[in-house]
Amino acid sequence: MVNFFQQIFLILTTPPGNLVYHLVLVFAVIGAIPAALSRQRNPDFPQARRALLGLGLLLIGQAILFVSSGLTWQGIFDPQVFLPPLARAVTLFSLVWIIWLWAFPLPARIADSATALLNLLVVILLAFTLSIWGPVATVTTFNGTWLSFGWELISILVVLIGGSILSLRRPALWEYGLGMLGLLLVGHVVEMFAPYQSGDYSGAVRLTQLAAYPLLLMLSGRFSAAPVVASQAEPHQAGVERRRYSADPKATHAFLALAAEDSPLNMCTAVTKAVGQAMLADLCYLIAAPDSQGSVTLQGGYDLIREEPQPGATLEKKAIPQLANALQKGRPFKIGPGTTSLDLQGLGDAINIKQPGSLLVAPLMGSTEVLGGVLLLSPYSNRVWNSEDQAYLTSLTETLVHILQRSERARSLQENLETARLELDGSKSELEALRQELGQVPPPPEDAGPQPTVEENPQPITADEEPMPAAGSEEREIGYFEDELRQSLKENAHLQNELAEAKMKIMEIERHASIPAPPTSEPSEVIASMAQELRQPMSSIMGYTHLLLGESVGILGALQRNFLERINASTQRLGRLIDDLIRVTVMDSGQLELLPETVDLGGVIDYAMASTSAQLREKNITLRLDLPEEMPVIHADRDGLQQILVHLLQNAGSATPADGVIILKVNLQSENGQSFVLLQITDSGGGIPAEEIPRVFSRLYRADNPLIQGMGDTGVGLSIAKTLVESHGGRIWVDTEAGFSSTFSVLLPVNVTSSVDTGKTV
Repeated sequence: MVNFFQQIFLILTTPPGNLVYHLVLVFAVIGAIPAALSRQRNPDFPQARRALLGLGLLLIGQAILFVSSGLTWQGIFDPQVFLPPLARAVTLFSLVWIIWLWAFPLPARIADSATALLNLLVVILLAFTLSIWGPVATVTTFNGTWLSFGWELISILVVLIGGSILSLRRPALWEYGLGMLGLLLVGHVVEMFAPYQSGDYSGAVRLTQLAAYPLLLMLSGRFSAAPVVASQAEPHQAGVERRRYSADPKATHAFLALAAEDSPLNMCTAVTKAVGQAMLADLCYLIAAPDSQGSVTLQGGYDLIREEPQPGATLEKKAIPQLANALQKGRPFKIGPGTTSLDLQGLGDAINIKQPGSLLVAPLMGSTEVLGGVLLLSPYSNRVWNSEDQAYLTSLTETLVHILQRSERARSLQENLETARLELDGSKSELEALRQELGQVPPPPEDAGPQPTVEENPQPITADEEPMPAAGSEEREIGYFEDELRQSLKENAHLQNELAEAKMKIMEIERHASIPAPPTSEPSEVIASMAQELRQPMSSIMGYTHLLLGESVGILGALQRNFLERINASTQRLGRLIDDLIRVTVMDSGQLELLPETVDLGGVIDYAMASTSAQLREKNITLRLDLPEEMPVIHADRDGLQQILVHLLQNAGSATPADGVIILKVNLQSENGQSFVLLQITDSGGGIPAEEIPRVFSRLYRADNPLIQGMGDTGVGLSIAKTLVESHGGRIWVDTEAGFSSTFSVLLPVNVTSSVDTGKTV
């Protein structure tokens, strides 16, 4: 057997047998060129142009070796010196381009650059080998030398790396490429470990090349797909292209069903079915716009061949990079069949189809952003999408955008309707509970003194006092949802009005039932009565504002929303002023009482932040918290603590300029065995002059000096805060840094008790 292979190696490495070797390799390369040449001008087959380039370079390499052999026969070159290194260089050069042909049929900048660098390395190695081999060429043969060993080692490494790349990428027909590399690897391994010692050329490598190079003919399978022609056509119709768009009754019915679809859940199936029928696409999917995490969601699809809906899937952006990039930029995108695109592989894995065929994507463009896209695949018919298909699908998506936006509006209205119904049920339950509670509370005593009046016929909050905006769309389902929502809002507003009235009555009855009426002056009673009556129009204004901001009765523009948010903030501020007025009246009448309970200071801080968030957000003020790891639990009056923090934060928010910073700091202190909580609020309002500090907590300081630098309070809030702090047995003061900031500090004992004898807080 050894002698047999030695005879074969001798034939392939010596004339005239080596001529057969050169001719077989040349004809194998030439046989694969025509298929690539026929497709190289078709934009749907970019792999054909790359295959033509690679095959051409392989042919040039073999031609250089063949011509060089002929020149040495003529005595122009010394065959012993020049041909052995050149043969190794051409073999390594061919290996590099064979790997490039099989592994990278589509443009890949990194792979192309690496291939060019490897070609340069081959030229450098050839020059180095010639410089070393020349002086000893007449003494020994090239086979078995360390130079031959080095060339074989490099060739084996290149084949192994190329096989790994091919196994990872797995382009179309990659199995043939892997088989070709496997055959070539066998030849190089045999030549490296058992070289043919009696010559200058590798007989084992040439034998495996004769077996491997005919596999290059399989490259034509990558770009042999053509638009499908009707197989059952009449003889005179042979060669006529298949019908590309559908106008049959199925397509018409699909679009009619899409126009009548009012369920957001079924909209995806209806859209993909209509587009699939119109484009005669095997598979059609609706794609959502890529999210911030880089994921792309196939919302669902339709299989036109099986006539059944398809489930959705979620893909990472790295699995479909070209498709995700095209969607983000709002551009149409198509891929021909038989490519090694990662997009086709990723889609195939997601929808469990091995060969997805051609791909065509058209984006769904909204007014300012990309809403998603429509994806077409042809795994069964192998249809190749062209520019005409792309233009037609793009025109369809313009209509689909309006249909999908209408569906989204209907879904939003339906969600608002469900939310309103839930709120309505909650209001009914709460109103019923309050009515039962109202029936259990005893009537106020006769000697309780004059009571604050409550308007007998309060103006109800109704949704139809102002003209309702007309529905923006004439679609029946949107009008139905708006009518339902309007009726729910009317009933909800009416119940809220009754709820507010019932709460007011319960509060007054409970207060008069539990608190003995002290001797008060008539002006205090008048102020309290007027303040209570002011709550009714305030609740009406806030109710209307919330309805408008919720866009339940019409879409708001940016300027309208800005105005309504200002109205809302001003209304809340007016409500706080009314609360301050009531508290001042209560303090003046001597009815201030604390109800100590176990209070979580963290919850008090959360309430104060929520109450002042609109004021801070309007000026874009940053609130920084410096809190201990474990918030203390205080035995104090919850409402009193909340009001202290709210008034201090409101003052800091008014004093701090736009884009400023407020710092809220909480510390625990201990002195003489008693625990205290220190609350500090630092603004960036520029500080308070030292001479004005004695009047900071005065209720009427604005009457004396309307302009105090670094202050934002009305003159009432800080005085209320001071009274509440002192009622808790605490202390409040202000430290100021001229030109920078002011810090309001509140020191409160952890435990606050209430005296039983006097009813006043100690």
